[in-house]
Amino acid sequence: MATIRLTQAAVEKLSPPMVGRAYYWDRHLPGFGLRVTPSGAKSWIASYRLADGRKVMETIATLARLPKVDDARQAARESMARAAAGGNPVVDKRSAASQSAGNTVRVAVDSYLSECDRNLKPKTAKEWRRVFEHDILPRWGGRPLAEITKADVLNLVNDKAARRERKRQDLTAGAAVQAGKMLTRLRTFFGWAVAHDLAPLDPTIGVRKPAKEASRDRVLTDDEIRGFWSGCAVLGAPFGPLFRLMLLTAQREGEVAGLRWSELDLSDCIWTIPSSRTKNGKPHTVHLSTLALETIKTIPRVTGQELLFSGNGRTAVSGFSSAKARLDRLMSETLRDELSRS
Repeated sequence: MATIRLTQAAVEKLSPPMVGRAYYWDRHLPGFGLRVTPSGAKSWIASYRLADGRKVMETIATLARLPKVDDARQAARESMARAAAGGNPVVDKRSAASQSAGNTVRVAVDSYLSECDRNLKPKTAKEWRRVFEHDILPRWGGRPLAEITKADVLNLVNDKAARRERKRQDLTAGAAVQAGKMLTRLRTFFGWAVAHDLAPLDPTIGVRKPAKEASRDRVLTDDEIRGFWSGCAVLGAPFGPLFRLMLLTAQREGEVAGLRWSELDLSDCIWTIPSSRTKNGKPHTVHLSTLALETIKTIPRVTGQELLFSGNGRTAVSGFSSAKARLDRLMSETLRDELSRS
């Protein structure tokens, strides 16, 4: 054992002992020290007496987990104060560790998502659940929530940003936008966890979103629009008119697929999408062109059926992926035929 002034420089210079453990005690704070093993592992320790006279040695933290001497010394001073007041910091730490082990990321996320299911729109809650189940729980699910660090968050976000799981036209880089959205969900989750005393701090603080992907500026050429239009004619109902309305109104697939007769005012050429069906939760008014009106008028209105596009009269039509794939083939055939004639 040796008594030295534990400074940052002194701690970094200490070499591992050949055999056994070496203990270095601090001149500045008696009872505070550093333990070094032959393997080179270094841990902060505090030696003090409890109120009943028993002497204990507490491992404060490893040097890797608590690298600054001043922080370790302050932690040791706080333990000594708790012991002098009648507490037992070692027992308290074991109890906290046991509780932390049961408070895993999965347990906290399940509780958080249950609140989301109660307070968010079903579509939004479903999307948030997908992010956690697909990107976060496979990596962190079994880990104690309190152990998640900023480095863990950085690794998760960077890995997501560097990996594109689904190909996207004109883009081959990572999914930076999806990684940014995941980070936003994590921030909301950890804010909730801190507020509910499930986590001591928010490890997402200071983590920046990855650079956004450049928006695509490609638009359909005149030939492609002609191929699209004629392809929709071959597709027929319901996808032919549906795809045409997506082109004519510039609205999302889900909003057009869920179009209801009650949302249309054909006399004033207006389509009002209610807040319950918009992404931002606000009503949206779409002014319908003459061609859009003509397309709508080709759709037969079935008595008692609100949806313009429906497979069973009650739910929006499904099968977009296969219909879009067929439309792509029809467009390619049309363009190829036009090229052969020119």
